[in-house]
Amino acid sequence: MIDEAKIEAALCAKLCTTQLTEEEVKIWSDRFAEKMTKSTPEGEAFFAERRRKAAERGE
Repeated sequence: MIDEAKIEAALCAKLCTTQLTEEEVKIWSDRFAEKMTKSTPEGEAFFAERRRKAAERGE
């Protein structure tokens, strides 16, 4: 049986992944990878500022 609440808790770092079943780890892994590939507005702003500063230096 898959416990969605446990998977979500592990994604939020409120539960260690060692407490997930083998099936839950597979789902957690897919969702974790998906979350890690998405950028946040804060991340976008951070890298936009870095690009702006690099352009000012002529890089």
